[in-house]
Amino acid sequence: MNSRKNSGRMVLRCGAFTWVNPLCLVCILFFFACSHDRAKSNEKVLPVNTMKQVVWDMLRADEYYLRKTQFDSLHRLDQENFRYYEQVFRAHGVNRKQFYESWKWYQSHPTVFQLLIDSVDALGMRQRNEANRRFGAPPTTPGSSSSSPKDQ
Repeated sequence: MNSRKNSGRMVLRCGAFTWVNPLCLVCILFFFACSHDRAKSNEKVLPVNTMKQVVWDMLRADEYYLRKTQFDSLHRLDQENFRYYEQVFRAHGVNRKQFYESWKWYQSHPTVFQLLIDSVDALGMRQRNEANRRFGAPPTTPGSSSSSPKDQ
């Protein structure tokens, strides 16, 4: 690597690249250092596919709990829904701390969070269409309502 003065500025020559200012080198090193930290923090975050399955099963557990307690308010006091969540975590090999730390990370990264929510929605749509196919109902499309105008 050669260096020489060029009109008051230090010019670094390294192979085919020439930097007029060492500040560029500092910026590049800073960028790679930040991306390394980001990769390190991602190691603790559950992957989108795992989160998708866990979130979907938690939504199903909530639905089951709400239907079960709809007419019997005594069940609401025992916080059975949290036991359902623990069952979901065990089924996916995840603990509560991992899930909630990952959830916070996804919420703080809107583009990845949107990907997660969209994939949960698509999973729900696929499962709904599969159930409709089994029972002979027409498939559901995104944006369609589950109730017909006659019901309203």
